[in-house]
Amino acid sequence: MADRYELLIKGGTCILPWGEVSADVGVVAGRIQAIGALGTATAERTIEATGLHVLPGLIDPHVHLRDPGDPAIESIPTGTRAAILGGLTAVFDMPNTAPSITNAEQIAWKQDYVERVAWCDMGLYVGGTRANTPNLATLELERGVCGVKVFAGSSTGDLMIEDDPSLEAVMRSGHRRISFHSEDEYRLQERKPMFKRGDPFSDHAVWRDVECAFLGGRDMQDV
Repeated sequence: MADRYELLIKGGTCILPWGEVSADVGVVAGRIQAIGALGTATAERTIEATGLHVLPGLIDPHVHLRDPGDPAIESIPTGTRAAILGGLTAVFDMPNTAPSITNAEQIAWKQDYVERVAWCDMGLYVGGTRANTPNLATLELERGVCGVKVFAGSSTGDLMIEDDPSLEAVMRSGHRRISFHSEDEYRLQERKPMFKRGDPFSDHAVWRDVECAFLGGRDMQDV
């Protein structure tokens, strides 16, 4: 254990896999070298963390950064910079952009852009569609891809797979993570007349209610 560190975070409450621990954290070359009572250690820079919580870099597995298509809503540069300021060191981005991220060319374009402009680490979901289901086992291995995203309720473009046989085909298609947007499309369509544009009392929480999510999740388990 080094006696001198580049960075020493002293006296904070560290959030560790087994719980909260009052400890110091010693860092060398950007890597944690020691966690514990480091009272005799010195450092080039010391942060007094008494009364504060010290966490590892957090990961947000569900973000919507609207590149390509709608960067005015949220772009990769602005979204990842906000993530860093909030303590997140990695985010996983959804594929329902314009166009949707559903093939190797779109993945490559977006990953190249991510490497140029993102402020934090970033993974990309490839969107599962009926058309690309046979190719998902290959697409999920493309550079930068963190998993497959399937929308069981209405979404952008052709990003919707709502019937059980098609959902089962997606689940059998690859070997890595699949993330599901679990809304029941049939209930959504049944309730669609309830939505009135400009009426806040018919908004998302009313039309696309908790029962839609429950039924969608149940369908995933059944499949």
